[in-house]
Amino acid sequence: MAEEKLPTRAQDFSEWYNQLVLKSQLADYAPVRGCMIVRPYGWALWENIQGALDRRFKATGHQNVAFPLLIPKSFIEKEKHHVEGFSPELAVVTIGGGEELAEPLILRPTSETIIGHMWSKWIQSYRDLPVLMNQWNSVVRWELRTKLFLRTLEFYWQEGHTAHATQQEAEAETLQMLDTYTDFAVNEAAIPVIPGKKSDAEKFAGADITYSIEAMMGDGKALQAGTSHFLGQNFAQAFEVKYLDATGLVHHRSIGDLMRYAIVNQGLDTLAYYGDFQPSPGATVFSGDEGTRYSDEQLYALALYISSLKPPPNPNPVDDRSRRGRQIFQQQGCAGCHTPPLYTSNKLTPALGFHIPEDLLQSEDILNYSVGTDPTLAMATRRGTGFYKVPSLRGVWYRNAFGHAGQAATLEEWLDPARLRDDYVPKGFHLGLGPIKGHEFGLKLAPDDREALIAFLKTL
Repeated sequence: MAEEKLPTRAQDFSEWYNQLVLKSQLADYAPVRGCMIVRPYGWALWENIQGALDRRFKATGHQNVAFPLLIPKSFIEKEKHHVEGFSPELAVVTIGGGEELAEPLILRPTSETIIGHMWSKWIQSYRDLPVLMNQWNSVVRWELRTKLFLRTLEFYWQEGHTAHATQQEAEAETLQMLDTYTDFAVNEAAIPVIPGKKSDAEKFAGADITYSIEAMMGDGKALQAGTSHFLGQNFAQAFEVKYLDATGLVHHRSIGDLMRYAIVNQGLDTLAYYGDFQPSPGATVFSGDEGTRYSDEQLYALALYISSLKPPPNPNPVDDRSRRGRQIFQQQGCAGCHTPPLYTSNKLTPALGFHIPEDLLQSEDILNYSVGTDPTLAMATRRGTGFYKVPSLRGVWYRNAFGHAGQAATLEEWLDPARLRDDYVPKGFHLGLGPIKGHEFGLKLAPDDREALIAFLKTL
């Protein structure tokens, strides 16, 4: 019997593709409508794809995990856009062990909901961030029109899930993974793709922004070949993922949280001090405050105000220069003290001439390294303890007045080596001629490297 020939692409592009997959023994149709069986040759290709991508994911700090196939229906319903987008495609289990289930279970269409539920338990502190997870699995979506490999009821993929302290970090991660997919498609699979942003009508259900790589098929149509989603706080809020930041405040904090924090910070008359560094009589962290206790009404008003504060949108782009600045930041060892994601280790460093008491030397909260902080200023900023707290670099781009007394007006001035001269005229708060003392990191860099570092710091 003569072997049946493939139709040409010009005759029937769709059938040509189907027959090519079947005759090359990549896959076959399963007994269940819409499902496929991946044959050894096809699975070997998938293993190669997994290996190439997995190396890239791990190189960027991601770790592989495995979450269950079955998800409680109530999880899916917690994020309204997510449930609206996936409801028509859900496969639901209502009977288990011969009995009707108390709550229906969903066969995983994607894992955002169950991961969000677990993160609400696992993420408790800024030290738990960022979370960088990936899992290789299969998902189930009840597709009406299916095609081998391109669209089936159950299909194999990977899904990465990450949690970050800031929007900017999350957006940078989203774009980094889009670049990773592009690199794989072009350099491993030899498929030219077009990366870009999806329209609101096409974005992932529950995402703020969806990016994708699009491959152009032989018939002139675009095929979505990979997606990277910026989910904002949609799932974090739906599953109440909260954590303590470096100041002890709770992100997604309530007014009650802020009131309790303000009460704790009123215990000013019982604060400790060490050695020869004594606080001035009657001085407190609030200038002119003699230890007054505020009323509940005042604390509530203060908490409302603090809760309303939001940083301005950052206009500084993440570009090639700022990426080079990030490398300089890491090479110079800055991340040891200004540790991502909050860009502070949240530790105390001693003021100039201050000796750390023996019983504190082993504390994880103490960094036994001085950056030349004036002891008088450390007395004021750390309530007379002789310590200075490693500051966060978050939002450094919109701050003005650098240094303890605000002598440097801008970040550029703070990183200008001229500020160390005896005849220097500060551009911030004028306290007379003289050097602006303090941390000297970055002052010995070449001008181009210093500008790149500044560009990076301004993205934080």
